[in-house]
Amino acid sequence: MFGHVRAELDWAVESERLDKPAARALLNLAQLGATALPTGGVARLTIDNDGDETVVQLQAKGARARLRPEAQAGLKGEPMGEGLPGQWVQAYYLHALVSDAGGRLESAIGEDLVAIAAR
Repeated sequence: MFGHVRAELDWAVESERLDKPAARALLNLAQLGATALPTGGVARLTIDNDGDETVVQLQAKGARARLRPEAQAGLKGEPMGEGLPGQWVQAYYLHALVSDAGGRLESAIGEDLVAIAAR
């Protein structure tokens, strides 16, 4: 996923085994991290446990880190609107995947940072 983008991947995943929803969320977060850093930066992926919850996290840091409005809408589960549907599809799929597994997504977008957690 990162062979054709400017961003670097920091794979800080220490889990040897993941259930299918967590593994799929992890790969989709990696893809979102690659697209969130168009001019480069570092996409860090981690998996932690918070009580009974598995938390799969992306922190994409770099100059001009961002998610397009279509992707932000997809993460919230909003229907596709105007714009680039490719940006919406990936994020919406992640939302649907996490929701179907009984989880939720949390995101924070700031200056030079995109953070997304699938719980």
